[in-house]
Amino acid sequence: MWTAKSSSLMIAIGELSVTTTSATPEYQHACRQAGTGAPRTSKGLQESFLLAGEAALNPANHSIIEGTAPAGATLKLTKDFTTATSYDADHKFTSIPEHLETTLTVPADGHYVWHVDPSTRPVALIAKRTEAWTLSCGGQSVAVVVGMGQRVTQDLTC
Repeated sequence: MWTAKSSSLMIAIGELSVTTTSATPEYQHACRQAGTGAPRTSKGLQESFLLAGEAALNPANHSIIEGTAPAGATLKLTKDFTTATSYDADHKFTSIPEHLETTLTVPADGHYVWHVDPSTRPVALIAKRTEAWTLSCGGQSVAVVVGMGQRVTQDLTC
């Protein structure tokens, strides 16, 4: 099962029919959390990927950064953070440093629209912390905070 704040799906190969009485309590709970109601007949893996794709396309399930910048400029969006994994033998979390980086070339009209992940990861959001992307262009860098379903404007001079 794959779970994220915005969606949850059970991957099954082939057609799957689960009735409310035959589904495990865990599966019924996952269906309620995902907002899909009771378990239902599924067309399996193909349908799961189509539903995930539809959810990803919905602007309510991601963030948008837009603005103006010099045409042809390369914008860079980065973030560095540490992810805690499971406990080790000494009952301490193992931490893994992570770096995210992506680029976008500004179109000829100088207006860009960038569909991105929210700046704050779900684990930080649960801890009531806010995280920012670093948006860079040339020698200019700005912190951008954008939540799920939000759209922010950031104009750059580069």
